[in-house]
Amino acid sequence: MPDINYGAILEALNDKVDLDGSWSFPSSQKEELTLGDSGTSYTAPADGCFFAVATSTSATAKQISLTNSITSVGYTAFNSAGWAHHCAVPAKKGETVTYTWIISSGTFVINKLYFIYAQKTN
Repeated sequence: MPDINYGAILEALNDKVDLDGSWSFPSSQKEELTLGDSGTSYTAPADGCFFAVATSTSATAKQISLTNSITSVGYTAFNSAGWAHHCAVPAKKGETVTYTWIISSGTFVINKLYFIYAQKTN
């Protein structure tokens, strides 16, 4: 029977598999996603979180919202002063998250959605 080098196997899996059952956040690996219309759903390519940021040209009421369709975890950010606002929702690989936004007047100067990978999924 051949010798198995378990140390080498664990070293090869380091930062590839979550051996202790928890996620490490955040990693430095992020991906900007192409936005669809408000209400579009996005599928997590790995364990991590979706992060949205937006700001508008007017100081009127606006909101952005992310909701994980599997866990129902969601976050909504409201803003009425024209400042940038953001929200984030965790997702496991394959889960879908819906990004919606409402703006009562003006336009978004920034409206971006990112996926930030957990450290142990790269």
